Amino acid sequence: MFHHTANKSNNIIMYCTGGIRCEKASAYMLHNGFKKVFHLEGGIINYVSNVKAAGIENKFKGKNFVFDDRLGEKVGEEIISNCHQCGAPCDSHIRKFLMPLRQSTCIVSKFHRKDAQYS
Repeated sequence: MFHHTANKSNNIIMYCTGGIRCEKASAYMLHNGFKKVFHLEGGIINYVSNVKAAGIENKFKGKNFVFDDRLGEKVGEEIISNCHQCGAPCDSHIRKFLMPLRQSTCIVSKFHRKDAQYS
């Protein structure tokens, strides 16, 4: 999993949605000789909750991926990604199995373009 030349004394900092994957990954890395492994306890979900409760600035930008039908949870107003088909700013996720094969027009344009032309 890790490159044989990885410097195991470097700081490793990770975060995930709810903290479980990072908890497991950091334990694995520590077990494999990495010295400075850190993760955001409770993940982004816990971070956002704590930030709101404390009334401090949220440093997380974009949308947090979640593992249910929502696919994403808006954390801030920023849109930091673009549609992979048309390039317009977009933070809506679509499950791949919903995408028709050989689609020539932007199938997610209804999420980010008012002037979209559908065929």
